[in-house]
Amino acid sequence: MGRKNDRRVKYTKMVLKQSLLQLMQKQSIQKITVTDICKNADINRNTFYSHYSSPEDLLNTIESELFKKIRLSLDTSNDARTATLEICQSIWNNQELCKIIFSENGDRKFMKRVTTIAHDKFIAEWKVMSKHHSNDLLEKTYIFTENGTTAIIQNWIMNGFIESPEEIAAFIDEINKVVLDTLF
Repeated sequence: MGRKNDRRVKYTKMVLKQSLLQLMQKQSIQKITVTDICKNADINRNTFYSHYSSPEDLLNTIESELFKKIRLSLDTSNDARTATLEICQSIWNNQELCKIIFSENGDRKFMKRVTTIAHDKFIAEWKVMSKHHSNDLLEKTYIFTENGTTAIIQNWIMNGFIESPEEIAAFIDEINKVVLDTLF
């Protein structure tokens, strides 16, 4: 009986997630109600509330699952170049979800969260490259490259993933190399 219930719970959560993402294609999370999600998923409100407290809670769950995937792939990367590729690869592997999250109806803070997880890896690598620069300068450089990287990745997503993850990561690395070569 427990196994059957586990499958039902997984199915219910999957349907609720799909429902929210479908609705987010047309409107922002702030305008989506629990009733909208439940009607779209053909699930009653009590079932929704047995798993989530609000549409934002459901979106946070979806984003956290993607964030964990990206974090896991980043943890296996050895350097900044590989980290960039891993982020791009994770986004590529979750294209439909990323198109929604990074759309005008999505969560603008999520990409910032993704690029921030690479912070320590990049700063540590830069410190080795340049022992005579201050931590403040390295932090400012990271902020600059992070914002440029975020803009490139968002543009890549919104234009339909025309380039491969390898191509977009190589472009980001090349631009960041110019910045770093100027600095170091």
